[in-house]
Amino acid sequence: MTRFMFIYRAPAPHADEQPPTPERIEEVMQGWLAWSDHVGAAMVDMGAPLGEGRTVGPSGTRATERELHGYSVVEATDLNAAVELTAGNPHLTLPDGEIEIREVVPVPGA
Repeated sequence: MTRFMFIYRAPAPHADEQPPTPERIEEVMQGWLAWSDHVGAAMVDMGAPLGEGRTVGPSGTRATERELHGYSVVEATDLNAAVELTAGNPHLTLPDGEIEIREVVPVPGA
């Protein structure tokens, strides 16, 4: 089996946007738990949300253009099978929410 990282992306929330209510947070968490149950044994690491960040390069730092909201790691036979595991993922219910899928490539000699 090959490992794949799901990278959750979406636009940054607007500064005037209200934080979610405890009820909404619970609803969202139930969606993540249901999706995790759906993925089952293919789930390697449920992952976690990610906070604010910056992009660093040779010419300095800059604000990110699209926020990284979090990640998960799954195992699948190939990229197409990994794509199928996104079915029911609650991140896809966000306006402009996207899941970037990348194969985790083993480091030679490690």
